[in-house]
Amino acid sequence: MNKYNRTIANKKDVKYLNKDFNSLRESLINFAKIYFPQTYNDFNAASPGMMFIEMASYVGDVLSFYIDKQFQESLLLKAQEYKNVVSLSQAFGYIPKVSIPSYVNLDIFMVVPSTGSGTTILPNYNYAITIKSGFEVKTDDTKAVTFRTIEDAVFSDSDSYDKSDVIVYETTAGEPTSFLLKKTVKAMSVTQGSVELDLTKIKRYNKALINIDNIVSINTVYEKNNEDIEWYEVDYLAQDTIFEDNPIKDFQNFDSGSNKNTVPYILSLRRVPRRYILRVNDDGYYEMHFGSGMSSNPDEIIVPNPANVGGALANGITKFDSVIDPSNFLYSRTYGQVPQTTLVVNYLYGGGIESNVEANTITSIISDLSTDTDLYDIPIEIYSASSLSSVIASISVNNKEAATGGRAGETVEEIRQNALALFNSQQRVVTKEDYITRLYSMPAKYGSISKAYIEQSNNINIKYDNPLSMNLYVLGYDSSKNLTILNDIVKSNIISYLDRYRMLTDAVNILDAHIINIGVNFKIITSPAYNKNDVILRCISQIYDFFNIDNWQINQPIVISDLYKELLIVDGVQNVNEIKIINKFNEDNGYSGNLYNIDTATKDGVVFPSKDPSIFELKYRKDIRGYAR
Repeated sequence: MNKYNRTIANKKDVKYLNKDFNSLRESLINFAKIYFPQTYNDFNAASPGMMFIEMASYVGDVLSFYIDKQFQESLLLKAQEYKNVVSLSQAFGYIPKVSIPSYVNLDIFMVVPSTGSGTTILPNYNYAITIKSGFEVKTDDTKAVTFRTIEDAVFSDSDSYDKSDVIVYETTAGEPTSFLLKKTVKAMSVTQGSVELDLTKIKRYNKALINIDNIVSINTVYEKNNEDIEWYEVDYLAQDTIFEDNPIKDFQNFDSGSNKNTVPYILSLRRVPRRYILRVNDDGYYEMHFGSGMSSNPDEIIVPNPANVGGALANGITKFDSVIDPSNFLYSRTYGQVPQTTLVVNYLYGGGIESNVEANTITSIISDLSTDTDLYDIPIEIYSASSLSSVIASISVNNKEAATGGRAGETVEEIRQNALALFNSQQRVVTKEDYITRLYSMPAKYGSISKAYIEQSNNINIKYDNPLSMNLYVLGYDSSKNLTILNDIVKSNIISYLDRYRMLTDAVNILDAHIINIGVNFKIITSPAYNKNDVILRCISQIYDFFNIDNWQINQPIVISDLYKELLIVDGVQNVNEIKIINKFNEDNGYSGNLYNIDTATKDGVVFPSKDPSIFELKYRKDIRGYAR
């Protein structure tokens, strides 16, 4: 028998589909019967041979189980163990929340003196201080749960449509001597803490563990020996820019005082060589990961460098591959600097089920405004020190509703679903809906966008313009919550904000939507038992609520039949004879000045907006006129 024939004879039929104990045991028995019929044939359950067969089946079953389990735990959709889901979600770019705080609308009260005389007595807003975010309060029970405001309480903003509530607090001889101001701000159940991390030992891609329970977020990170040197959190170490707030007052050539009130900050991108990313370890603690830059002047800017051509890169199969590899031109030596000092980390911690407190329990103040002047701003530097002290001493807080939402960290399933959602979106704006959603999520301190609409640009000069450009139409509110054109500072902030998220091939043109001011005339028949004037007033209120600008969007038509339905449900209305929409355009009376032919735009009982994106606005209540019989 030659070598080839011996190989064929020695080849045995091995089954690879058996995975559980019983199938492995049966396969081994059949294997022994076929290939070792003369060597062993005692397959009694008590025989020594069966002991070895069953032990081999047991080992095979265990190994098969753990191989399947390990493969399952390597897939985000199938993984069940917390530490594996956490690791996989972070590979997808999602950082799990280890503690979730509760949120509450916190009422802050302040007593300010009056100013003026007679019928012109008003609150003296010179003493209406702005309490900055970070103002700490607590519950008055044994738990003493701490809450921290997450937005400024601007009491002096009397011209805003978000006005402070004002009531007379004290009177003398029938005239008010002081007023009680109330402002409602959002607060969450967290406390600020601080920890020092010794990172003086230089190490590339260093890590630092923050061994603190229930951390909600990291506030600031700076070097202990120089507080002006900050470190910034980024989504990934290759990200070398962050959004930066630049107060308007820092720009000497900004000459619009009205814009200072509506847009306190200009948004810009800042390059940050000192950066870190956050990760959650298997025990639920935060870790800070740093880059590999070793010098005080790290190679942050990726500059095309012809000298790198021909460098030996690992991804090149041959020397020729390395020469033409385009990454040679974009070679960078670092993903951020390595810290070489002690870092001070300020963090927020708290949350949990116990942070869900009942209404009217958050009444104690922790922050001491009398000594910590950094916690508030004074609107005008003309005041009496004693009066200001009285105002600060009068500040009180309360929550008229319960704090909700607090609980322990995210469950395995929540982490999985959130990671999948983040991975699918990748924080990019792709569809028109993505642009609108992202724009509305822009922080209000960069400018408040009230209405937005986006469409493909249909007036493209192919020679000069991007054929993929989009027209983004925007509007804002003025101090009376009427629609207005956004100023250039807000538009600049929109561009800076969207640049981080838009696709590389997209171009966005920021344009003004048209405002079409309207009035409504109606005729009704009232029921005999009702006073006509009272019914008309109720109808006017119903129409005014129907045209509440919060409920209207750009390019939304007016369905007149809906107006008929609104009037017919008013108590005392027997029938609606006529409803007519009219255009109000006189700029001297405060209207937009846009002329619009309502009759031509009305088809089958629907008033359509113009082809150029526009929005209907019922600006004044007086523009509703009713007739009854």
